[in-house]
Amino acid sequence: MPNKAVQQLRDLVLSGTEEQVREYVNSHWDEFPQEVQDHMSAALFIDALREDTRKETQFADFQERLIKAIETIVSSK
Repeated sequence: MPNKAVQQLRDLVLSGTEEQVREYVNSHWDEFPQEVQDHMSAALFIDALREDTRKETQFADFQERLIKAIETIVSSK
């Protein structure tokens, strides 16, 4: 059975505002499975780096590490 917090977040993403989504994630963070938290943390980190162009090098390094991690996960399944 899918996680309730994930289902509600999906519904909010489809029909709510960005502010509602952020508020929901912040107030229900502990209810999300660890794998979902990891993905959201990575996405938030990417967004923060995109906003700061001085960190292009760090972003490139992060992208490379993220791609390697994804490839490792995919190849292990």
